[in-house]
Amino acid sequence: MRPFCIFNCVKKFPVQYLFNVRKTTLKKNYPQSLHLCMANLHRISQSLSYETNFRYDPGMATKSEEELKALGFYQGFPCAHGHTIRSLEKHWCYFCVQKILSNTCGFDINYLHSSYKWKYQKLWRLVEINSFKECWEIKSDSVYLPERVKMPSYRSEYSRDLCENMNLHKAIYQCAWGDIGKYRVTKTCGNSRCANPLHLISSWNRTLPPKTINQMVLDFDAQKLMVYANNKEDIDLSMQGMKMNIANPLEHKNIAE
Repeated sequence: MRPFCIFNCVKKFPVQYLFNVRKTTLKKNYPQSLHLCMANLHRISQSLSYETNFRYDPGMATKSEEELKALGFYQGFPCAHGHTIRSLEKHWCYFCVQKILSNTCGFDINYLHSSYKWKYQKLWRLVEINSFKECWEIKSDSVYLPERVKMPSYRSEYSRDLCENMNLHKAIYQCAWGDIGKYRVTKTCGNSRCANPLHLISSWNRTLPPKTINQMVLDFDAQKLMVYANNKEDIDLSMQGMKMNIANPLEHKNIAE
């Protein structure tokens, strides 16, 4: 039997998912490694919890630059969802992480920030969309996977170029889940060609992903684009229509308001 290695597990799955593995399963398959495994998981989990600490503040959107800096944040380049408050250290988006922690996955391309709209429409055309349980294959002939795509980031605030090379899976994650700055994205399915947002996780995903994507609108709508043009500063605009669940993305690419 192949020896149990905690580092192989952590490499493939976030620590919070490993804690969901039943101890009985570990005892059955790896009896001699159980205690060491759980001790290492606990230590790594404590470190991860500290690193990804999030404190909700209902008045965050109205704080001044000085108040934000005192809390470890700043006003930076907008994320795909139009938010500008980012972490000083890791540059993750405050409101995007709030969305991720609520286990909400979804987006409406009409309400994405103008610097991202067309780029994401082009990117999603490369994805073979299937049911939520299946992998969504990236349609590409490239021998190098995952591919990198040109996309704005927190560096766009001070960089000479608006866009930079970004891992394709991270770009998909930041569209469907939210902007996580310097943090990495992991594929739970292990399929290097998969771009199903429900198979992509980061350190901010504290629970198992939902079974469905809350909302997924890939086509432009004139009325929605007008709403966006008149309400660009509304930080809640990207969450429009997020209360509904859809059964199959192939049947509901466009969702009425």
